[in-house]
Amino acid sequence: MKYVVTWWERPGGSYADYEAAQKRVLSVFQRWEMPASLNIQQFLVRVGEYGGYAVIDTAQPADIHRLTSVFAVFQFRVEPVLDVMDAVAVEAAAIEWRDKLAGGVRQSLGCAQPAAWARPTRPLRTATPPGPR
Repeated sequence: MKYVVTWWERPGGSYADYEAAQKRVLSVFQRWEMPASLNIQQFLVRVGEYGGYAVIDTAQPADIHRLTSVFAVFQFRVEPVLDVMDAVAVEAAAIEWRDKLAGGVRQSLGCAQPAAWARPTRPLRTATPPGPR
């Protein structure tokens, strides 16, 4: 599965706190060994900020959790994603399936209703209100 990981600095205190956090992150990063299960396809930093994006392909989401736990100075958002062509194929199949359900006709588009939709329905049963009869 492919994920987009976004990270940014946690809100902190003084400029000295930020500077100390930056030093600590660089120290941890220099020693960090990426788990073999994480295939980093892109690793980007936002210009002018202390944060960025990574596109990671993995079958082991727990290793992404490990990554975000090691770099606890950051806030992370991890979003599962699909390649566009894979998503389009899934969406096309879903549309085809929906069209089969309604015989290819969509009432919401102002099309004529299939005859099956025009059948009279039984009225809903309602409970008899409590009290004297």
